[in-house]
Amino acid sequence: MALHFGPAFGVEGAGFVRLNFGTSPEILTEAIGRIATLAEA
Repeated sequence: MALHFGPAFGVEGAGFVRLNFGTSPEILTEAIGRIATLAEA
């Protein structure tokens, strides 16, 4: 995983960050689902 400052990707990125994941869509989908479950608790 890599974290980059949003403005590096253009003016519209100001105030944001960009996360880059080096994994399959299936694993990323599962990870996001697990994070959502924790956030709901």
